[in-house]
Amino acid sequence: MLFTIAPWDIAALGFVLCSIAYASVMGSDGALRLVVTVPLALFSSEALTNLVQLMLQQSTSVFDATGANPDAALLPVVRLVLLILLIVFLTTHSGIEVEPPGDTWYWRLCIAIVSGAVTGVVLLAALLTMATHGPILGMDAAVTAAALQAQSAVLRTVGQGQELWYALPALWLLCMGIVRRN
Repeated sequence: MLFTIAPWDIAALGFVLCSIAYASVMGSDGALRLVVTVPLALFSSEALTNLVQLMLQQSTSVFDATGANPDAALLPVVRLVLLILLIVFLTTHSGIEVEPPGDTWYWRLCIAIVSGAVTGVVLLAALLTMATHGPILGMDAAVTAAALQAQSAVLRTVGQGQELWYALPALWLLCMGIVRRN
């Protein structure tokens, strides 16, 4: 067979396509707002989870005295829940307004599709990092995800190009600003 698609490739591409569909439904305004809020939510959830982990490590005597025993294995779940909550609340209640360039429907649809793809790839890279308990940036995430990436060319590309994927929202917003100015 000339071309094979692994199950993880289908799942990854399906995730990005769902993100594109969601961004298209939200329209170009909402899709650009997602491009702004997803990296904010990603890094905020990482920071808040690290703070919780630090507090758990420093206050074990308090937990021992009260009989509560928080499990550090739940931190990835807490990080994922925080990420979802922060994305929803930052997108809907933060007051961020992004005015997309262009007035025609096809231009706005293109903006929504590209914004959805950018958001989907960033979220996929973040979820891959969270699933492997790696850091947000750096080669450790690619090393710890080696078994998963060996099964999927798409996940291998996402893992190896992590820095590019996390820089994509800023580059896309910069392009939108340049287009709007001209």
